[in-house]
Amino acid sequence: MRTMNPLLLVGVLLAGFATDARAQAPQDRWYFDINFGGQVQDESFTQSATFDIYNEKGALASAHTFGGGGLFDIGAGGLVWHDFGVGLSYSHNSNKNDATVSVRVPNPIVFGQFREATTTVPGIEHKEDVVHLQFYWQTRVAEKFRFRFMFGPSFFNVHQQIATVQASDILDSPPSYSSVTIQSVTITEAKDSPVGVNVGIDGAYEIRRFDVPGLGSVGVGVGAFGRYSAATIKFPDVPGTTRDEDPKAGGLQGGIGVRLGF
Repeated sequence: MRTMNPLLLVGVLLAGFATDARAQAPQDRWYFDINFGGQVQDESFTQSATFDIYNEKGALASAHTFGGGGLFDIGAGGLVWHDFGVGLSYSHNSNKNDATVSVRVPNPIVFGQFREATTTVPGIEHKEDVVHLQFYWQTRVAEKFRFRFMFGPSFFNVHQQIATVQASDILDSPPSYSSVTIQSVTITEAKDSPVGVNVGIDGAYEIRRFDVPGLGSVGVGVGAFGRYSAATIKFPDVPGTTRDEDPKAGGLQGGIGVRLGF
């Protein structure tokens, strides 16, 4: 005996519930959401470079990580044709992580002999401000429950602090020159504005409706959303510096908050 695909069965049931719900309560044309939540995604990248010292080549590398942290999200939109609409959402995420800086310095006395030093730099900041353009389909699966299924492009504005070392930041140890020390670290800020994609779902439960002059009947409720957004970051290249790979902005996001429908 052939069995029905579970996803197909769920789709049939949701379609049936949605048909009954639309017969009981009309769709709100406009919405306004405020959410607080978090973002999950760990990214890393390493930058390396060489420098001239003691008539030889020294080398340095800095490893950075970012991701995760709290998320603030606010959005609004409206139906443009039947149950299909367009909305905009703005999200902000920031976090601070450690960076690791390493140097490899030739010995001024013995040619071809190198000394190494490593230091950890705390509090390296990463920030993402994103505008999500969302095309969505909205439906009710019960009289007070509403869902939106969304997708569209995301416009990122990324700020990343980067730790690095100059030759002048390295302290040597005469007269033996047996070791070196990183006495200071230079912090610079890199920026990029990549364009990516987003896909997500938002669910809301309507608690109560109010008659508001000028707006008519306004539904107030609570809701939760899940969204995945991503874009590849390409920070400006620093002359003489190479990067192992380009990290990604965004990640899996989720949150809860207030829902207004009217």
